[in-house]
Formats: sequence, structure tokens, C-alpha cells
Amino acid sequence: MVYRCKYDEYWTMEYVSDGCLNLTGYKPDEFIDNAVIDFNSIIEEDFREILRGKWKLAMEQASIFEQEYPLIAKDGSKRWVLERGQIIYTEDGKINALEGIITDITSLKTSEEKAREYHEKLYATLISVGDGVITTDKEGKIELINPVTQNITGWNQEEAFGED
Repeated sequence: MVYRCKYDEYWTMEYVSDGCLNLTGYKPDEFIDNAVIDFNSIIEEDFREILRGKWKLAMEQASIFEQEYPLIAKDGSKRWVLERGQIIYTEDGKINALEGIITDITSLKTSEEKAREYHEKLYATLISVGDGVITTDKEGKIELINPVTQNITGWNQEEAFGED
């Protein structure tokens, strides 16, 4: 979704691309000038102040804004997005608008969460095994040792990591 909005309390949209419907469930004209809903209200509440702070920092540093955060779509589902934007200034240096693109990264966040859960289960299994276990990467460097291996070798996890 491509957008142009005001830097105000509601992120009042001046332009929203057609990708808005797939991402949020709302038609672009429902966001324009807050006709039906304001964009701020679909940002998960815990992230609203984080976004304001990040935009403020981007302004102070004259840099590009970038942040991941969840939206609540019209159907109530949570969608993780990555927003990248920039500040558009008037000739006299005042903020005219914010412009950017918001990309759906829900499947990426879901995959990351599944990988984290898998890693936690694998680690729980590894530490409960009664034998010494060492896991290595493709080059044979140690990534993980279980407590039995630590007792046998006298290494701790940090000492063993990266060793051949």
C-alpha cells in the first residue's frame, strides 16, 4: 500500500493506493480525510506511541522511517506490516506530508514465530538428553552444547560457541 498522509494525531490520509483493500480490508476512500476510519485506529494500540517516536527520530535525523508493527484489519485479523517512509517538506522547511509504502509481512512474522518455537522445543529436548550432545554448523563450528557435554568438557556455552 502506498500512501501520503498528514503528520497529525490520526495520520490523516491524503492518498492511499488500491493495495489498501487487500492489506486492511478498507477501501482507500474510507481512509481519505478520515471519511470512515482514521489510520491510527487500526494500528495496534501498543505500537501507536512507538511509531510516533520513530517518526520524530526520523525527522530529527533527516532519515528514512522504517518500522514493523501490527495492524488490525476490518475483519478483526492481525496483520504485521513493514512501513518505510519519508518526510516531505515545504520550501520553507515545514512538514508538508509523510509518504511511504506499507508491506504485509504477516507470513514472514508467522514463519519467524514458528522457527522460534521450534528452536525452543529443540533446545528443551537437547538439555533433557542424558548423553553429551554437540551441534555444529556446516563448517563444523560448535553452535550448541547440552549440559551433559558441559559437565564432561568443563566448557560453558559461550566458550564452546564457534570452536572447531
